[in-house]
Amino acid sequence: MEKKVWRPPEPGWIKCNVDGAFMPKQWHGAGGAVLRDHHGAFGGAVANWYGNCLDVLHSEALACRDGAVLARQARAWKVYMETDCQELITMWDAGSAQHSSIMSVLREIKEISSSIMLVDLVIR
Repeated sequence: MEKKVWRPPEPGWIKCNVDGAFMPKQWHGAGGAVLRDHHGAFGGAVANWYGNCLDVLHSEALACRDGAVLARQARAWKVYMETDCQELITMWDAGSAQHSSIMSVLREIKEISSSIMLVDLVIR
């Protein structure tokens, strides 16, 4: 198995690593986000519990939303949002061209990120 290594963003940028988790028997989820600069210096973090969650994709999307809120609160201007959820990235790239249970969360992320320069969701 290939070891995953955190890669810093370009100088002047902030990387927001996000991840979500889901407990299907309880329909609960959790998510977190961490901000770091190109030196790897800690810029803030958030962790949240989602008492009513549809599936793991929903918890991943909520974690991205929480990361966007964190970046805005930290007054980060140029942000890379990094996730391990390929399905979420595919839906982000498709934009409003598709229907999904997480479309409202994706719209919320876009609204929140309008005050920051959120480049794109990238896969880690």
